Amino acid sequence: MKEYGEMQFMASSPPAADAGEYRVKVHQNVTSPVAEEIPGAEFRFFAGEKRFELEPGEIYEAYPPAGMVSDYGVTLPHIIFYKKAYPWDRRIGGGPALRENTPVKNQTPWIALLLFDEDEEPKLSEVTLQKLLNKEEKCFFPLAGTGLQPGEDWENTCSVIRMSPELFKKAVPMEAELPWLAHVRITDLHERPDNIIAHPGYFGVIVCSRFPQAVDRTVRCTAHLVSLEGFSGYLPGGREEAWKNEDWIQMVSLYHWEFSSRKSSEESFRTLTEKLDSGRLSLYQSGEPLPGGPAHAVERLQKGYTVLNHFVRTGEQTASWYRGPLTPEKPDSSLQGQNAGADGRILYDRETKLFDMKYAAAWQLGRLMMLNSKAAAGDLCRWRKLIFCERRRAGEVQILKKHFEAFSVSAGKEDREHQGSIRTGFMEYLAGDLGKWLVGGGDAASVFGPVKEEENHEILDGYRQK
Repeated sequence: MKEYGEMQFMASSPPAADAGEYRVKVHQNVTSPVAEEIPGAEFRFFAGEKRFELEPGEIYEAYPPAGMVSDYGVTLPHIIFYKKAYPWDRRIGGGPALRENTPVKNQTPWIALLLFDEDEEPKLSEVTLQKLLNKEEKCFFPLAGTGLQPGEDWENTCSVIRMSPELFKKAVPMEAELPWLAHVRITDLHERPDNIIAHPGYFGVIVCSRFPQAVDRTVRCTAHLVSLEGFSGYLPGGREEAWKNEDWIQMVSLYHWEFSSRKSSEESFRTLTEKLDSGRLSLYQSGEPLPGGPAHAVERLQKGYTVLNHFVRTGEQTASWYRGPLTPEKPDSSLQGQNAGADGRILYDRETKLFDMKYAAAWQLGRLMMLNSKAAAGDLCRWRKLIFCERRRAGEVQILKKHFEAFSVSAGKEDREHQGSIRTGFMEYLAGDLGKWLVGGGDAASVFGPVKEEENHEILDGYRQK
C-alpha cells in the first residue's frame, strides 16, 4: 500500500474494453398464442479515445514546460495524463484483427512522444479527414484508404507532421521499445490543491526516447505527441521497405509544444533562482536621497513600505501602501481582535492620502491559503466546533451559577450553620425546576421534610436514572 509522500510505478494499465464498436443484442424466446416470435433489440456503441484529436483537459502536465529555457540535456521530455489508461486506450494495429489475434492484454501504447530540434523540425499543417484518409502519391500513411469511425466527419480537421524517411528512422522509436516508454505513476496527492486532490492519484505517462541536444548554444526544441495507430509493423526496425522509397511519412500530431535547451550553468535552476529580482521591495536606507519626497513618505519607505498599483472593487485604479510580514520595526497592534474581513483591515494614511493595504492583503492571503488546503480547512472546522462546545458548556455553568448565587454564604458567618441551608437549597432546586424537567414536566414531589439525608440520596438517584 502506498505510504504518505511515496511514489509507485506500474508497467501499464490497459482499459477494460479495447477501442472499437460494440453491439449488444437482446432476444427472448417465449411461447405465446398471440405471436410466434417476440422481436429482439439491438444497441450499438463505440468505446475508446478519439483517433485524431486530444480532448482538452486530458494532459495534466508536460515537461519541460512550454517556452522555458534551461539545461535540459539530461532530461527526457514526458507528458502526464489524468487518465491512467490513456496511453493504452487504442492499439497501434488500428483494428479488431490484432485484438482477436492477441490473447493477452495490450501492453504497447498507441501514442509516442517525438522530439525534434530546430534543424530537423518536421512540417506541421492542418488537414481535413477527407485529405488525411485519401491516398497521396509519394507519401506513406498506413490509414490512407480507410473509412471513418463513429463520431467522425470528413470535414473534421487534425494536425499532421511530415518528415523524410531518414528523419522518421532517427526520431521514431522501434515497436519493441514502446512498452518501455510508457508507465503509470501512482502519486500521493495529500494536501494538494482542490482541483487535483479528488483525483485517485493514478496518472498515465509517456516518455520521449531522445534527449535534447547538449550544446553551448540555445537550441529550440519541439515535442510532438503522435498517434501510432496503423503503424504496427511499419516502425523503424520493421517493414521499412514500405516507406523507405517515399518522399514523406505522415503522422497525426495530437499535441505539441516548444522549449529551448542550452548547456550552460547560467540556465541551471540555481542560476535562475539567484537571478530573481529581490530588490523590487527593498528598503530605503536612512540618508538616501529621495528627490521631491516628503518626509512622511520617506519615513514610510524606511519602515518597509512600498507603493503598488491597486485595483479597487469598483473598477478604479489607484496606488496604495503595502509591506510584507518582515519589517525593520515592530508593527502596530491596532487591529488585534477585529474580525471584519479584508475590507475592515484597510487603513488610510491621511498624510499621503493613500490606503494602507498591509493587513487587508495579509488577511486575504491567509484566507485563500486556508481554502486551498482541504486538510487545513478541516482542522479549522474541528477547532470551531471545539470552541462552540466549550462555550456551550461555559454557558451551562453560568446558568447553574445564577441559581446558586441565592444560596451563597457571605463571608464572616459561621460555615457550619449554613452548610445545611446550602444543601437544602440545592436539593430544592433539583426537586423543583430541574426535577420537573427530568421527569418530563410533571409536578415534582418534594423530597424534603422530616427525612434523613440517606433517604434524600435515594430519591435523587431515582431522578437521575429517569
